[in-house]
Amino acid sequence: MGCGAPAKQEPPAAEKPPPAAAPSDADPVWSALEGELREAFHKYDKSGDGKLNKREFALAFRFYLVDDTILQELGERDLPPRRTYDGTNIKFTPMSKEELKALWDRMDADGDKLIELEEFLSHYKKYHFISWVEEFVICGQMACKDIPTALKASQADAAVQVEKEPRAPRMAIMGTATGEPPPEAKDAVFWLAEFECFDAWDGPEHKEREGNKEFTQTLFGTGKGGVPPQDMAGSYTGSAWHVEKPGSGTGDVFAVLVRVKAKDAGSADQIVELIKAHGPLQLRAEAGALRYTLMRTANMVGPLAKDDVTVQWIEVFKTAEDYAKHKETVHEKDINSKIKDLSDASQEMLVFEFAETKHFAK
Repeated sequence: MGCGAPAKQEPPAAEKPPPAAAPSDADPVWSALEGELREAFHKYDKSGDGKLNKREFALAFRFYLVDDTILQELGERDLPPRRTYDGTNIKFTPMSKEELKALWDRMDADGDKLIELEEFLSHYKKYHFISWVEEFVICGQMACKDIPTALKASQADAAVQVEKEPRAPRMAIMGTATGEPPPEAKDAVFWLAEFECFDAWDGPEHKEREGNKEFTQTLFGTGKGGVPPQDMAGSYTGSAWHVEKPGSGTGDVFAVLVRVKAKDAGSADQIVELIKAHGPLQLRAEAGALRYTLMRTANMVGPLAKDDVTVQWIEVFKTAEDYAKHKETVHEKDINSKIKDLSDASQEMLVFEFAETKHFAK
């Protein structure tokens, strides 16, 4: 499910969107963590060959293990006493030997039965470090005459898309806006389809997937006016930035779509940079904050309208209660104040809340 526009109006391959300016690789937080990880790796690389064998690997994670069974099975004898703790400050669940073996299998990307430094670092950056990645997304907003049919079809296809398409990592069917939404939300269904890149959406793995064409016809058949580009006014198709907390997975969540118009293109650029700096910090600070997707309407592709000043983003939380707590945080009030200073005073910030969002992820 992408549905950025009817097939005949999709941009040809020659019109691939320009890449969004990715966050700098020189992330100071990651640089500091990487230094610590390198130091830890070399500490347990007893042979000095730049690789961890299973015994060295188990020793590196000994502190997190339930007991020393796996080390004893690997031939370790006369181990020094384990570090102990009183249980009051434990912030992790101790690993069993089966969980340690599963961790080994995930890290050993090339299957050579050794963990190389780059595999070690890559695993931590992918699964334990919160940072932005560039994607191609369809942030859909479609005026519907038959919302139940649109939602049923969308949820069913989203599950298939994430399972069957290798480069479609996640999708959220946000449904209809709840609470007191802006007038633009009337009779509209919203969704967010995410792809690793433009080709993942534009290529055969998505466009020719079994059932996709039938689903697209069903969805557009629920359009209120019968003209998809008009029914989908307010949608976004293009490059985006995404950041999420590792392991946030599939399930019911609370999503918020925010749309602002900046004073000018330069102010829009500043809003984007503010959010890039703020997003990972928010995810680290709030237990209930799960993910963030950021879009700049100037990067729009296809037949839908674009402009230089609109910036929109989707924030996702575990529950409505987590979102309520989020709104009271100092950092949220601070960034809202800064965004307000950069926004067109004649245009209201639009906030759409979705209390019944269905999130699908690999």
